[in-house]
Amino acid sequence: MALPYLLSAFNQTTTDPRPGRYLLATYEHIGDIKNVKQVLEMLLQRNPADLNSRTYLADVYYRLMDYPQAEAQYRLIMEAKPDPLTRGKLAEVLIWQEKYKEGIAELEVVAKEFPRNPKILELLADAYSWAGAYQQSADVYKQLLQLNVRHKEIVLKLADVLRYLGKDEEALELYDKYIQ
Repeated sequence: MALPYLLSAFNQTTTDPRPGRYLLATYEHIGDIKNVKQVLEMLLQRNPADLNSRTYLADVYYRLMDYPQAEAQYRLIMEAKPDPLTRGKLAEVLIWQEKYKEGIAELEVVAKEFPRNPKILELLADAYSWAGAYQQSADVYKQLLQLNVRHKEIVLKLADVLRYLGKDEEALELYDKYIQ
């Protein structure tokens, strides 16, 4: 019921950010992600330097699996104010677009800052594997095992990578360990 009033307030003012925030929250609450995207795009037309809106928009593009648009927004954010979280998100959208070399380069930077972050390390190992860099992938999976991260899944991924490397004996040992 509030939506028409919020739309009216949003369209009447270009300087007060509150109607836009309330409108975004309402669309988000009712699950209308396409209108969330539209409002964010309008907010950025009004204030292109608003990094909060730009980040929100990039994340919405990500959720909509519009990875090229998400990449463009994350790159703009990185130009204005680089941070590890945004770099990690940029790396993910690059990887989902199969831009492995660029995505891996970004992830390596993040992994240096957070060398014990299992999510970052697993994505890095996966990306190495998808790019055919099996030895690097195996090294990172082994690093994850030392951190005791989701042991079974990582063991299986490592065994697969070792098989690709032609290290069948090691892979078989890990498959046995996985089964046990």
